[in-house]
Amino acid sequence: MARRNYRHELLAVCTWPVTAAMFEGAVTGILAKKAFDNTPDWIIATLAAAPAFCNMSSLIWARLANGRRTLHNLLMLQLGVVALVACIALLPRSEAGLYLFTLLAVLARLLMTGVITLRAVLWRANYRRHERGAITGRLILIQTMLVSLTALLLGALMDIDRDSFHFVYGAAVLFGLAGVWFFSRLRLRHPFLIRPTLAPREHPPGGALAGLLAEWAGTLNEMIVIMRDDAAYRGFMVCMFVLGISNLAMDGPLIKIVDEQFHLSYMGSLLLLNSLPLALMPVFIPIWSRLLGRCHIIRYRAIHGWTFVIAQFLVFAAVMNDSIALLAAGLAVRGVGVAGGELAWNLGHNDFATSERASTYMTIHVTLTGVRGLISGYVGMWLYAGFPTDHGVIPLLGEYCFLFWAIICTLGALGFVYLNFRLAHLTRRGPQEQR
Repeated sequence: MARRNYRHELLAVCTWPVTAAMFEGAVTGILAKKAFDNTPDWIIATLAAAPAFCNMSSLIWARLANGRRTLHNLLMLQLGVVALVACIALLPRSEAGLYLFTLLAVLARLLMTGVITLRAVLWRANYRRHERGAITGRLILIQTMLVSLTALLLGALMDIDRDSFHFVYGAAVLFGLAGVWFFSRLRLRHPFLIRPTLAPREHPPGGALAGLLAEWAGTLNEMIVIMRDDAAYRGFMVCMFVLGISNLAMDGPLIKIVDEQFHLSYMGSLLLLNSLPLALMPVFIPIWSRLLGRCHIIRYRAIHGWTFVIAQFLVFAAVMNDSIALLAAGLAVRGVGVAGGELAWNLGHNDFATSERASTYMTIHVTLTGVRGLISGYVGMWLYAGFPTDHGVIPLLGEYCFLFWAIICTLGALGFVYLNFRLAHLTRRGPQEQR
């Protein structure tokens, strides 16, 4: 059955990523900036930050992991994404179309968060522990390549005709439906491993809603307790917040920079902001994986974090010198960092958590990622473009915002170096004893 599931997942991962590519932050941000006229900065900030701040919804989607209904719920979420793609394909290039595009893109990212959450649950049930990493690694590699190539194709067609997104999003509907059909062929090997977080008979007298609120309150309380009692993880999350917010804050300004300062085409913009980082991930993930396998996540981040520092200073130098070569170098180094960050983001919490509390530790990490994504998207854009008022725009840092975020990123990297220096003290007690 595992072999059969893997075969259908391979077919699905050759079609579904075409649909997923339509909602990458760089793709929607560049499309909004270049395909529509007079796009407000807050829309670019919203679209660029959507992949991050939509992570806050993962706690909601986790409840859909409910035994045999998990696959059914996954398919319903995917059909919802396909329906939103179809709606975008019909939008006019007008002011109303721009606002509807923003709304639909954010809704699609919310549903995509649910798709990612439930797929991870299915992988855990369908594949044995010793084979899970290799199988999911291959699937993610194929998906990454197809998302990158699809974004480039969209850019090339948009350079020919600004209305091409109607046809590309329309084609993505067909690929999405094919992907849903292949996913529907999957079977759950061990549905008993996927248990509802709150069985119906366990609901308190107030009904299902009261049970849901009680469960969320319990999860929130457990998250607070962990952050209070686990000094190592608390320090790790603080440094991650500082480092992460500096990276996410650059996404919106970079979309404006490649269009307004460097005057790049659709394809050039998507190549630098989307395809280049994605193309480097398969090359550098194995390298980062070997480092992560040899050391604690804090020591790993104390080394890995400096890739983002270098990248941000290169981007600042590129903006100040109007150098496309330096910009490409900075974004390439950033792609190297993203490759290591993707790996650490999914696995790093395991160095702190016991098996019983691993999901709660990951929930903390995902939720805080969403919070910093929501904050950084707008703060980053305001610092670069200025703060809008009724009497005009109040200028703030302009291009020097890239220097500001590079300094913030440096503080985050230094924080990991400090935690690494105190690593023996912070982790001198075992996980069970520490908590």
